[in-house]
Amino acid sequence: GKGGSIYLDTDALILQNGGQFSSSTFGVGDSGDILISADKQVFITGFSRRTKSSGIFSSNGDNTELGAGRSGTITI
Repeated sequence: GKGGSIYLDTDALILQNGGQFSSSTFGVGDSGDILISADKQVFITGFSRRTKSSGIFSSNGDNTELGAGRSGTITI
């Protein structure tokens, strides 16, 4: 099925030390969209050994089936 979308309305967004927003699927459905509205700042920095890079991601996983789903859009 389709992945869920993420909608965030905030003054500031800080993702650090591996912090992430992610919408993904591993089947034939599309992943969800990510929409972030931040009035003052969006700050993304750092990484962790467990999650790797801090960031905002939308992906279709490792699916190689014909007709596999698409990644969602990311709007900041």
